[in-house]
Amino acid sequence: MKRKDGKWAWILGLGKVVERDGEGRPLRVIGTHTDITERKNAEKIIFHQATHDALTDLANRSLFNDRLGMAMAEARRCRKKVGVIFLDLDNFKKVNDAMGHSAGDLLLVGAAERMRRTLRDTDTLARIGGDEFAFLFPMVEDRLEVEAVAARILEALSVPFPVEGREFVISGSLGICLFPDDGDDGQTLMKRADTAMYEAKRAGKNTWRHWTGFPCSANG
Repeated sequence: MKRKDGKWAWILGLGKVVERDGEGRPLRVIGTHTDITERKNAEKIIFHQATHDALTDLANRSLFNDRLGMAMAEARRCRKKVGVIFLDLDNFKKVNDAMGHSAGDLLLVGAAERMRRTLRDTDTLARIGGDEFAFLFPMVEDRLEVEAVAARILEALSVPFPVEGREFVISGSLGICLFPDDGDDGQTLMKRADTAMYEAKRAGKNTWRHWTGFPCSANG
């Protein structure tokens, strides 16, 4: 229902028939209408808090996994691919050690916003934990399409970040996996993208690596 102030309201209507005619048709109905807008808004806030990271407002791991499952199901129907990138910020610990966790949080928020701007509306960026992020790319054609985004992400991170009067240069190590090429379930894709990310770190950081079938490391 639209209010006089132009805003929409959620209205809960309850009613019952209290009188019928000889053929059973309603003659008189009583009921109530209750404005439940505040309750609905509170439910929306609670849902958002349960599915998003409190610091960056990105999707959290739970929401990412849900969207990954839906993207894989859609890709199966349409015979497309799904791209996954696992990213770890390089040398982030140095910022925390030099400036403290509050400065580190500012850097995380800034990095998240830059990375978000490299994506399509249909893509998902999630903060998985600490300085680790995951990207989901539904309905892609091939690895080159995901690599193009990886290049944009690294370019976005390459510009120095101003934090509390100082500038910090950071980069990212990225691991790339594709569904169904590199795995046919979400857990496998995430694990292999994580492993590929560690290969990128071993290769010198500020780059990406694809899952190539090497064994998962102990921390991957």
